Amino acid sequence: MIEIFDGFDELDEREVVRCARRLRREVDEGKTEACWRLAALYEDGLGVKRDFRRAFELREQGALANEPNAIVWLAYSYEYAVGTRYNLDKALELYRRAIDDFPEFRSRGFACCQFSIHKVLRRVKTLLTLRKDVAGVPNYQTIVDVGEEDRRVEEIYEQCNPSSDPLYCLDLSTLLRVMGEPKELCEEAASRLDEEAFVLLEEAAKRGNSVATCFYADVYGQGDEEYVELIRRVADEGCAWACVKTGYLLECENRLKEALSYYERAAELDYPDGLCKAGSIWEELGDMEAAARYYRRGAEFNHEPSLYMLGSYYWRLGDDDSKAYAVDCWRRSADAGFALAMERYADYLKSELDDDSPKESWAEVARYYRGAMDLGLDSSKVMYACLLNVGRGVDRDEREAERLIREIEESGDSESKEILAYVKCDGEYCRRDLEGANRLLAEAAKDRPSAQLALGWQYFSGENAPADEYHAARLVGSAAKAGVPEALAVFSRFCYEGRGVLRNDAAGEFFLRAAADAGDPASASRLGYMYSEGEFGAPNWRLAAQWFQIASARRDAIATGRLAYCYWNGLGVSRDRVYGAFLWGLAEEYGDDEALESFERARLSFAVERLLCKSEDRLETLRNCEIADSMKKWMETRTREFGGYPSRTEFFREYKSRVDAFYNEGLKIVSRSGAERAGAVDELLEMFGKCAADAARVESAKGTAFKR
Repeated sequence: MIEIFDGFDELDEREVVRCARRLRREVDEGKTEACWRLAALYEDGLGVKRDFRRAFELREQGALANEPNAIVWLAYSYEYAVGTRYNLDKALELYRRAIDDFPEFRSRGFACCQFSIHKVLRRVKTLLTLRKDVAGVPNYQTIVDVGEEDRRVEEIYEQCNPSSDPLYCLDLSTLLRVMGEPKELCEEAASRLDEEAFVLLEEAAKRGNSVATCFYADVYGQGDEEYVELIRRVADEGCAWACVKTGYLLECENRLKEALSYYERAAELDYPDGLCKAGSIWEELGDMEAAARYYRRGAEFNHEPSLYMLGSYYWRLGDDDSKAYAVDCWRRSADAGFALAMERYADYLKSELDDDSPKESWAEVARYYRGAMDLGLDSSKVMYACLLNVGRGVDRDEREAERLIREIEESGDSESKEILAYVKCDGEYCRRDLEGANRLLAEAAKDRPSAQLALGWQYFSGENAPADEYHAARLVGSAAKAGVPEALAVFSRFCYEGRGVLRNDAAGEFFLRAAADAGDPASASRLGYMYSEGEFGAPNWRLAAQWFQIASARRDAIATGRLAYCYWNGLGVSRDRVYGAFLWGLAEEYGDDEALESFERARLSFAVERLLCKSEDRLETLRNCEIADSMKKWMETRTREFGGYPSRTEFFREYKSRVDAFYNEGLKIVSRSGAERAGAVDELLEMFGKCAADAARVESAKGTAFKR
């Protein structure tokens, strides 16, 4: 990536053009060595118009002729999506081919370094740096241990020469600072590698190399308008790396749609970073389905951030199958070395354990926390210190735990201080220290809305802090301004009740709506209740049912029960007593004990109707008979294909689609016999009862909107 070929850098502009013409003639004459040289000119736009696709074609032509340098640069094209789609497996195959088949060719150092980055540095178990003074000049040697499984990889690593590859310098520098020993010596070696990378990247960037330019601007040229403009030009010409970097710069300026257009250009080349970033923008814009599509494509390449984000998406879906898939995504991302996934997977594993769980299970939790801590996550450092302090999964070492906790208190980030505050307040993993917890929470509250909300609630409730409604309102108000749904709901309560602020019903309604719009189910349920009670004028059951529906979709137990009442009585929605009974059953599953009584009364009502062979609504009876027959066939087919009953949510979805189809003119969901019979509703309820529960039981009292 740094040298094109001997003597090239000394040529002036006219000589470069002549050189390009000569190389084109040589390619036409079948000289394979000219292929990779001319490809470098096309990639950098030297002597010819920049053309990434043509650069790739020339490298492929040379590689097919078994030209060693062309093989290496073709691998580089696949690795960085230069003129072709990203394919890391193909790149590694070509790097290995170059190393194994051509031991003496001049680009061997680059091939070794690139192969080493992926096969050694991301799987390193031990990283030890030694210093040797040669003629008074310090030299550093880094020794790695990747375990017994692949000594061949270690042999390749020993041949690596950092001066041949700036990207290798940057990766090795980062790894030395995070995992290397001894720390002081590793810092010296890392600084030297950064200096080498700076020189190499600057040379290549000045020449116009696309990938080098992006890396140089990313590491050293932040804010440099000259490089920003250069990156954008390269991006507009089709470089995936440059598209991602340009998108990031636009995203920092909050120009999301422009950023998305660049991320999607990179995504079209299957470049994993572009796929993941495009997904994150779609998520921010509120289109989770589009976001998930990009995350899935990134996950197909085992891209660690994409796997992590895909796992988070599936976890939010809430059903058991989705959560299981989410955990698997986090595990794969964690095992590939992504720090955030290590921490999230450790959090999940920890949530499944208790004091009596096997030591091996706790050891796995400790291993992932330790890995995330080594990669720089202070929040994982807190959790690892907690395990050290009580000896769970690791040998107990209170002194080391205290040292790590002291590091967090003195220099940790706000998130880690907030977590440590909760730990000190709880007292399970360390000595309970309310004063220290409040001090840490106050420090975290300077820039973390969640800490502002937590501290504000403590001042409001008088728990673990002196009661002070004014101070509470100020803190919660700051979190509300940041858009935290729970804070918006709590501040709405303060406004309605005049707690710490002047009473203002209009402001209370504003913040309650904002909380509901931001995703707080209790606030949506509260709004529905207020519309049903006529607190905004005449009772409006249509709007009430809409808000109950929103809250029910987020598993709010009370809202689900109230939505059932709406369907049972036809208030604001089309009357559907079957669906109303289903919803009461679901509300009970979500944690509303009173819903069970309503559900049983509904079943009793249907039983009376069956006994008397009478219904209040003949059309409703006909509909229920047809849908019962249709759902019975669907249940049989679904159970046979998947080997088990569907979830209740899946059953609801299918039922509602058939109800809608029944009322569509000309659309027949089954062959209609016109027969009416008693007991159709009981059949539907029996099918519903066989469905698998798909939501954990939650306390109905929980929620941030004030109780209703």
